[in-house]
Amino acid sequence: AISSYQSALSLNESNTAVRVNLAAAMHSAGQIADATQEYQKVLAAEPDSMDAANNLAWILATTTDERLRDAAQALRLAQSVVDCDDGRQPSTLDTLSVAYAATGDRESAIRIARVALQIAQLRQDESLAEKISERLRRYEQE
Repeated sequence: AISSYQSALSLNESNTAVRVNLAAAMHSAGQIADATQEYQKVLAAEPDSMDAANNLAWILATTTDERLRDAAQALRLAQSVVDCDDGRQPSTLDTLSVAYAATGDRESAIRIARVALQIAQLRQDESLAEKISERLRRYEQE
């Protein structure tokens, strides 16, 4: 998938949708630094890209690579995404919760995770609800 997206970008460098998909594929493949760079390129060209901002926030909050980890930037990005979607998307609220946890604000992480969990359950998104629930248990135990 990565090579296909790279080929598509070689034909049209400004295609941010392809670049977001490339970054997601890189992230899935463990190419975290490359994924981070691609998401940053998308945001430089299209600052309102919620997918790029949310995914970059997730990486910055969760990566074990200290050179890339930036909890404060993750929180800014995640909050901007949640502000744009009025806090109605459980996946973006989940990212915001993870970003709060990365900054050490467990109270906010728990509060936001509970809201994300409620919305995921209402939407019957069992997979996401289970992941949020696992993180929520971790936050409450720390």
